[in-house]
Amino acid sequence: MLAKAILPWFGGVASVWIVAMLFFQGMLLVGYGYAYLISRFLSARVQPLCHIALLMGSLMLMPLSPWRAWQAGAQGDPPMQILRILFLSVGLPYFLLSSTGPLIQAWYAQAQRVAFPYRLFALSNLGSLTALLAYPVAVEPFLTTRHQTVVWSMLYGVFVLLCTAAAVRFLRSRSPASDSAGKVTKQLTTAPARRDYLLWGAFAACGSALLITVMNHLCQNLVPIPLLWVLPLATYLLTFILCFDRQGWYRPALVRWLLPIALGAMMYGVFDPVLLQAGAMSQILLYLGCLFVGCLFCHGELARRKPHSVYLTSFYLMMALGGAMASIVIGLVAPRVSTWQVEFPETIVGCGILGLSVLYPKCWTRRAIMVALAVVLVLLGAGLIRGKRKGVILQVRSFYGALTVTEGNDDLADHRYMLRTLFHGWIRHGTELLGPQLETYPTSYYGPKSGVGLLLSTPRNSWNVGIVGLGAGTLAAYGKPLDEFTFYEIDPLVSRVANSEFSFLKLSLATVKIVIGDGRLSLEKEPPQKFDLLVIDAFSGDAIPTHLLTREAFELYFSKLKAGGAIAVHISNRYVDLMPVLAEVSATLDKPAILVKSYLNDTSAALASDWVLVANNLVAFRDMPRASWSALPRSPGFEVWTDDYSNVLQLLK
Repeated sequence: MLAKAILPWFGGVASVWIVAMLFFQGMLLVGYGYAYLISRFLSARVQPLCHIALLMGSLMLMPLSPWRAWQAGAQGDPPMQILRILFLSVGLPYFLLSSTGPLIQAWYAQAQRVAFPYRLFALSNLGSLTALLAYPVAVEPFLTTRHQTVVWSMLYGVFVLLCTAAAVRFLRSRSPASDSAGKVTKQLTTAPARRDYLLWGAFAACGSALLITVMNHLCQNLVPIPLLWVLPLATYLLTFILCFDRQGWYRPALVRWLLPIALGAMMYGVFDPVLLQAGAMSQILLYLGCLFVGCLFCHGELARRKPHSVYLTSFYLMMALGGAMASIVIGLVAPRVSTWQVEFPETIVGCGILGLSVLYPKCWTRRAIMVALAVVLVLLGAGLIRGKRKGVILQVRSFYGALTVTEGNDDLADHRYMLRTLFHGWIRHGTELLGPQLETYPTSYYGPKSGVGLLLSTPRNSWNVGIVGLGAGTLAAYGKPLDEFTFYEIDPLVSRVANSEFSFLKLSLATVKIVIGDGRLSLEKEPPQKFDLLVIDAFSGDAIPTHLLTREAFELYFSKLKAGGAIAVHISNRYVDLMPVLAEVSATLDKPAILVKSYLNDTSAALASDWVLVANNLVAFRDMPRASWSALPRSPGFEVWTDDYSNVLQLLK
């Protein structure tokens, strides 16, 4: 809920989910560490009193709301800003929530003399899973973000009362005799070995890394929506429930066969883009199935190694430490040390090595495979194994994703031409024809017959154009001497690549300006009635971030348009049908909207594209060929998106 609330502040990119996961994994570690420390160093009478005091103090932070003082977005270090926002918004409440599981289980085990109370862990995760699955279908469609936070705050108050009651009950159940019995039990129980502690951390880290990398892969190559954050996390929690509920759910003999298949399928998806041609649901189901098998292995082996309840908090502490380390490496370290997203294949290989070490009998074959996998892990870390993309001349990375520039022939254009192409992940973000007098020819989704191409080709003395999303800067090719083109780009790295590797910006006849920052936040600072045309082309994954398509966003766009101006929205993508969104928002604002579809043309390197053009009246389109466009149909019953409400689930293709 909080990650969704702050997603628009950082351009709607998938990395927001990863840093949010880092925060919650890190605070989980702090909460488990707190449970371990007070269980070990404080008396049974002091523990509940300390916890009650913190619970009461946390109520002062309600109602929950994102800390808007850090809404600057890309103006600073985005990961640190996200961590600050989450810490200031929900740090103490979540710290107490995260400590509840191990602390209540430890109290229950002491009060009831239970050696293995771990089924309560399964019950706790069942509650989390229920809430996660309810969010996209029963909460998000019916409650605005503001109302969600209010309801959550009320429920948190109920939690504080219940947890306080549990602490009081534990306090009343204690006696000197029971404390002495607990000490005797610990002396008679065999302590876990150092290898056990290492394996607890390793299995937890592997499961967490699989969750984060699968989630990141789906969000970057589809669209960063809560659904693609909820479903992998729900799969992750489901395996915890199954493995800690009872022993029969996890069967090593079966997982021994399923694990190589799952890891192999994910590795194939990393290095071959053919899976991207499948539908959104097919990809989601494939990766969720593979994630389920991988996490079932990790959490099943964790459950097999759970210790006596006297070491319960140590067990949970190592689990949280493993998860937090995985989040730190993937969320903070990897983007700074690697120019490509090596963490997904490295996680797959690491999981394979861990599986070989515990699932298969010791023999020379196993040792040989483990050595081979270790070599692959080193090669991946050194960047020597790359994707199968041909002709890579540049590969760089930032918080907002991995950028790759390729050069050569491909199926996009006539093979007489060489192409230079910019990719974000596997998604094409611009193409340039290489050759004399070809560098400034508009290509890919922006060809002369595309919606934006037809509009910019209509007669006008000069154009003042604002463009949200830079890519390779292809639209600058339409610039004439008196024109002014202003690009709004959240990622400074995209700006550097577009200027250094492509010619559109350098050779444009127009005056070109680049503003770094989220497009919507940057547009708010522009004077009213400035632009003849606003182009919305800021893709995150394979679709435009939802905060750029709301009613409030379009009200902002129209306030920046001149009287005869228009808005061009690029909606080409494989997985989400955005036409109902544009049809409803234009109808709500009483603005005419038209659809322009163009088709693949390999002689000019033009891709098939869908553009929706919206204006104050149809006069803005009078110079466009009438046969090139059609009225945008509305979808009955579709509700207009607002800053507090959006539902991408109903739009998946």
